[in-house]
Amino acid sequence: MKCVISCILAFCLPAMVSAADFSTGDAAKGKAIYDQICVHCHHLTDEASAVGAPGFKGVTKRRTLEWINEWISGPEAFVKKDAAAKELVKGKPIVMPTFPEMQVEQNRMDIIAFLKTL
Repeated sequence: MKCVISCILAFCLPAMVSAADFSTGDAAKGKAIYDQICVHCHHLTDEASAVGAPGFKGVTKRRTLEWINEWISGPEAFVKKDAAAKELVKGKPIVMPTFPEMQVEQNRMDIIAFLKTL
């Protein structure tokens, strides 16, 4: 069963992620998701948190929307194939987990819309 899920994530998720329509995001809903999930590790400033999670201010200038989308959809898988993602987690005590809420494309679009406001 784990193999089937891994295969689905490895081959199907990148295809689903790459076709994202970033114009569909709702920043207010993204802020609500941030308040529920992201706030525990990420600041709204450009400073890293105590656990090493990068601050969100300016993240859409540091990374492409496609990169952010793929990262938040599956950071554990993305770090295995992306050099910038590998560098981001290098030496960090905690690596961002894959959140079930981030498997929903609209949630990712909402978060990204919120990030664009910072």
